[in-house]
Amino acid sequence: MSKNTVTVIMRCKNSGWVIKEALDSLFAQSFKQFKLLVVDSGSTDDTIEIVNNYDCELIQIPATDYYPGTVLNNALKLIETEFVVFHNSDSIFQKTDSLSKLLEAFSDDKVQAAYARQIIRPEAHTWVKRDYKVSFPENEPAPEWITISLVTSAFRMSIFNEHQFYEDAWGSEDIEYGYWLQKNNYKIKYEPNCIVMHSHNYTLKQMLRRRFIEGEADAYIFDAKSSIFNFLIKFSKSVVIDFFYYCLKGDYINIIGIPIRRWCYHLGYLKGNRLGQTRKRSNNTDRSKAQKVVFKNYD
Repeated sequence: MSKNTVTVIMRCKNSGWVIKEALDSLFAQSFKQFKLLVVDSGSTDDTIEIVNNYDCELIQIPATDYYPGTVLNNALKLIETEFVVFHNSDSIFQKTDSLSKLLEAFSDDKVQAAYARQIIRPEAHTWVKRDYKVSFPENEPAPEWITISLVTSAFRMSIFNEHQFYEDAWGSEDIEYGYWLQKNNYKIKYEPNCIVMHSHNYTLKQMLRRRFIEGEADAYIFDAKSSIFNFLIKFSKSVVIDFFYYCLKGDYINIIGIPIRRWCYHLGYLKGNRLGQTRKRSNNTDRSKAQKVVFKNYD
């Protein structure tokens, strides 16, 4: 592949704590024939100063203009290469051949998209360890409910002539895209040999806010309709599952935090999903409420 074949898109905001590692791991790849496009949405730390040390094209947009689907669609208009790789500013390649492994997925002409295996950071909490073990297995196929993850992924650019990232809700643009690919019988490849480090120990507020945007998006993507009854059932099941997993791992100290964490997890989804349902019924195109919820994570 030549440099006219692959473009890497990296989105960032206040990523100074990690973006140097992400960029270093990218430029250390054995596959070097790529162009890098960085889209920053209003960083106030040293992110821009760090990015300027690397060979890339930098686009800066106001924070208030950041709606993931819209930003990605606008970035794709600037790309003329055959493939695009999305690589988060907090995603760190673990091997120098990871990008090559990801791109090798396209040796199969039927593959339209591929995504990497994510492993946890050393400081990951027990619940994060469990979630990632299930979501990104070392050898087995990824679970069917993960359509694709943009954290580190690659697409044939030609597919975007048929379908762009959705813009109805604020988040889950990757889930919607993977769902669309599946519905249209396009092949998605999970590539466990492309390994990146990426995980978050969300605070209770951050978890509630993240699940809020996921709940809103699911109302649009899957026509999901959450309810108090479903909320209570899912909350109860997840508490039981977490309890046994924590016991299995010997993390008895943190068992006490399971109910409140799962309460926030499912409550955030319920609130977001209800907003999504309301917006759909009223044909309300205003995505700003979810955006404001997300921005609180940067307070």
